[in-house]
Amino acid sequence: TIADLASRGVPVETWIVGDAEIFNSVGSSRKRFFPILPREGYLRLLAQVDVSIIPLKDGVFNGSKSDVKYLECASVGTPVLASNLVYGRTIVDGKTGVLFRSAEEFSAQMIRLVTDRPFARSLAREAHRYVSEHRLMHQHVAKWASVYREWHARRDELLSRGLTAKKQPQTHP
Repeated sequence: TIADLASRGVPVETWIVGDAEIFNSVGSSRKRFFPILPREGYLRLLAQVDVSIIPLKDGVFNGSKSDVKYLECASVGTPVLASNLVYGRTIVDGKTGVLFRSAEEFSAQMIRLVTDRPFARSLAREAHRYVSEHRLMHQHVAKWASVYREWHARRDELLSRGLTAKKQPQTHP
């Protein structure tokens, strides 16, 4: 995709944060590596990029992740290209970000984001609006507190269930 964009006269500089293996795999001399940064530094860096790419390989562990990377991008106004895994539960494709399920979709979406800046800015605005209207902590604190109070009130029951479940013999076919 980087080579395709370069052949169209659109040079891309890739910034990688914290993962030297990914950095080394990018076949371009137009790349920069950043170490893992403190949260505020990371958010300042994220606010400077034109597109944030959030890929996840399909698997049980990755499927259990949260959408926090998307929320960080949306909070600083960075448009997102993300794998459908996890982020498909939050992103409205083509409105609050763009999703991909294959290498072909990744390439097409990346080219669109890089070459259609008004579209990318629109995604960033809508994502920021979504986070502001639906995902800020103060909007959910009362519900979380209620759940934690309920768990605390039932702690003996919940703990005994956990211990009972661990004592069940494992059967294998």
